[in-house]
Amino acid sequence: QLGCSRTYNTGHIEEQWAIFTPPNTAIINPYSFVIAVVSQAGDNTRGLQISANGNTLKFNGNGFIDIQADQTVIGIKTFEKLLQVIPTKDGTFNEGIRISRQPTNKWSNIQFGCDPNSNFGYIDNQWMIGTIGNNGQNQLGFTIVKAGQEGQTDRGLQISADGNTLTFNGQVIAGTGASNDSVNYSAGNPIVWGVNSLGTEGGFYSNRTNIFWRSHALQFDPYYQEQ
Repeated sequence: QLGCSRTYNTGHIEEQWAIFTPPNTAIINPYSFVIAVVSQAGDNTRGLQISANGNTLKFNGNGFIDIQADQTVIGIKTFEKLLQVIPTKDGTFNEGIRISRQPTNKWSNIQFGCDPNSNFGYIDNQWMIGTIGNNGQNQLGFTIVKAGQEGQTDRGLQISADGNTLTFNGQVIAGTGASNDSVNYSAGNPIVWGVNSLGTEGGFYSNRTNIFWRSHALQFDPYYQEQ
């Protein structure tokens, strides 16, 4: 006991400290090593504690990160500066950052531009990139969208779960379901690949070798027709 009463040899006083090992009859951490304020000595969430096997160190109930060991960190952690990952493996899918799916609804995403003072919800101009869960639109597909619009099929850039269809704001622009594998531009006029188009509205056509303006070869030489 440290800082105990000078006149009594029992009990404790304010600001008295204890360094001790709980007995085997202790409900919490028997045979561990504890440094705590005496009045808090029986509280597992107070003081500095080392587990009985000497492998775990906690302060006020919170564990520490061991930079040399593999650990699972439970709870929300906020980093006020840069977080840098330096991969040490050269294999496949075992380096960088890995984010698993939530066990129940299968969501997995990263939020950009979120509120620094909150760890839930979204604010104006916040963006989300990731995969939608099993309770939203484009289930298990990949989505880049403004936060709050992730449940809408007509918002954001989306790749279907099978990886075959690309849509933007609800419009199929490539892959399965796209019209002639077309990409739309400027008021919906298509650039058509491999399909001759005689339409009079503006647009480009390619036969995979040349590019035409609606079935007419592009002429960069003003004297082309006279030659």
